[in-house]
Amino acid sequence: MLTAPSAFAQTGKPAPKKPSAAQLRQRLQGTWLESPQSGPVYQVRGKALYYPEFPTVPVRYTLTPSTLTIHNEGVAFVCHLHQLSTDSLVYVNQFGHRTRLYKQR
Repeated sequence: MLTAPSAFAQTGKPAPKKPSAAQLRQRLQGTWLESPQSGPVYQVRGKALYYPEFPTVPVRYTLTPSTLTIHNEGVAFVCHLHQLSTDSLVYVNQFGHRTRLYKQR
């Protein structure tokens, strides 16, 4: 039986560790913009995100290493994460729309 080569066998280095849920949540905290010159798309504080149109209404989200799911008014919007770093967020939503956001500094 053939198996795929491990990351170690391909590069000589162990595969990078996946970030924990707490590390992912910490990376997501802050205000996210479409560009450095634009207004905020949303702000993440704790376990909720806030849209600029409704700054006092918390919107629940769940986060895994592969998805960001926004639970808004009984509807779950599933976004497949492509990148979540300390200053960049890239995902594709359930309709196939790719979004790239930048964290406000």
